[in-house]
Amino acid sequence: MDVIQIVHSNGRIEELTARTIKAADVMRAHPNHIIKKYSSSNLVIVPPKADLHRDNIYVLVPLPPPPPPNQHAAAVHQQLSTSTHTSTSSRLTLSRRGLGTITGNIDELIEER
Repeated sequence: MDVIQIVHSNGRIEELTARTIKAADVMRAHPNHIIKKYSSSNLVIVPPKADLHRDNIYVLVPLPPPPPPNQHAAAVHQQLSTSTHTSTSSRLTLSRRGLGTITGNIDELIEER
């Protein structure tokens, strides 16, 4: 194979012949996308500083658009107003959507976006 393969969300496969290339270089060429390394069991997010290596397959995944600022604020306000407190020194934990492990085949993962 001796090339770096990048699978785009439309199914196009881009083959790069560079010896090495940084993930950030590909991400700059495709704003609002992340790169995931494909393996037989799952897709793993590749950090921007990482080198993309030959003989590996990478998937370029578009990021969802961020919610409008007022929509996020309204959701947080609703969460705060509906939470119940069981003690006078209760703690509030706000969680953000994490980037967990995503499993499945490439077509299903791309269609989710």
